[in-house]
Amino acid sequence: ELSRGSRTIRAVGKVSYDETRIARVHAKVEGWIDQVFVDFTGKLVEKGQPLLTLYSPEMLATQQEFLLAVKGKELLKNSTLEGTLEQGDSLVQAARRRLELWDLSETQIQELLRTQKPVKNVTLESPISGYVTTRNAFPRQRIMPDTELYTVVDLSRVWIMADVFEYEAPLVRMNESAHITLSYSRG
Repeated sequence: ELSRGSRTIRAVGKVSYDETRIARVHAKVEGWIDQVFVDFTGKLVEKGQPLLTLYSPEMLATQQEFLLAVKGKELLKNSTLEGTLEQGDSLVQAARRRLELWDLSETQIQELLRTQKPVKNVTLESPISGYVTTRNAFPRQRIMPDTELYTVVDLSRVWIMADVFEYEAPLVRMNESAHITLSYSRG
């Protein structure tokens, strides 16, 4: 219900997700799901909470390349050959960048450096806090980069999608307040 001076506009609407607060979760690599930690829709998850673990041969190989590049850089740091250190550094940065592009977190990369051992099953974490509205992740499932595993929606702010008549549309302005009455709630 909008009031403009003495004019009131009544409209029917529905509560909808704020489209700017939706996260669609994909693994950016091909692989297989091992464990699933979030196993039903409607579950509340926190940002950074583990959703699942996945095994990806490509991710495992890149972790090994990264560790070899770091070791190689260390071995070559005292080299007198021109450009050797820069080349070693660029190999490390390239392998690290690939891990970052596949959404390996900084914490996971630091753990990889600390242990010097590649992780077979990588943990996929929730990018935002919110409710799981779609779940397409199951143990032992083969996934591709285009597989949408979860949809997580932050419901701390929602939209009201109201239908107004065309002749009333010019009376509605940005940032005006509205009084909302819900059919299932009094007041």
